[in-house]
Amino acid sequence: MSDTQDLLFELGCEELPPASLRKLSDALLKNIQQGLTHADLSFGESIAYATPRRLAVLIKDLVSSQADKRIEKRGPALQAAFNAEGEPSKASLGFAKSCGTTVEQLSTVKTDKGEWLSFTQKVKGQASDALIPEIISKSISQLPIAKRMRWGSSNIEFVRPVHWAVLLYGQDIINTEILGLSTSNTTYGHRFHAPEAITIDAPLRYESILLEQGKVIADFNQRMQLIRDAANSAASAVDGIAHIEEDLLEEIAALNEF
Repeated sequence: MSDTQDLLFELGCEELPPASLRKLSDALLKNIQQGLTHADLSFGESIAYATPRRLAVLIKDLVSSQADKRIEKRGPALQAAFNAEGEPSKASLGFAKSCGTTVEQLSTVKTDKGEWLSFTQKVKGQASDALIPEIISKSISQLPIAKRMRWGSSNIEFVRPVHWAVLLYGQDIINTEILGLSTSNTTYGHRFHAPEAITIDAPLRYESILLEQGKVIADFNQRMQLIRDAANSAASAVDGIAHIEEDLLEEIAALNEF
């Protein structure tokens, strides 16, 4: 049984378009989930975070590697595998060569349609940290971005210029390059209230560290609720009722980090 750790990915950006922030966040989470599933990597609860300056995904209880597999390849029918003298035919020789073995090492499998030459191979599962960089990169490339931009002298494209990338599996950094950035465990807080570098020491502490050290509320829904409560409170103070339009509330939550 493979052990598990939590995975954290965060991409730090220039201010993202508020109208599309929620859509980008949801798509990034979905793409990463699909990528992990396609790679046969099981995981637990998944959470998306989004602020104007960051998109992040937390995947809990991600297995450390794929399970080992037994792959069976079926070759030519037994009656076509040998000639009248019992010597291997071209078909069986070709099949054995394609499997990297000899005809003598092949086995036979019997079905209701006859007997066939077969080859069973044990394939060791790859480590998750070796597969994750490609999954993340592909997930980013598939985001629904209507118009990508380039910046500086690079040909890298994204919806806005990117400045940092966090990629942690457990407490370990997965060292790779994402959109031209070297991954680390360093994020940054609110642009004005706490712009200094901040170390994320564990994926599960991401949200609390950003709040305590960075003056950033990473959870989109939490920011929406705080703004809703503040509007209702202000209205109540003057015996009024706050008229809150959901799309406007969402846009305001997409414009602030704290």
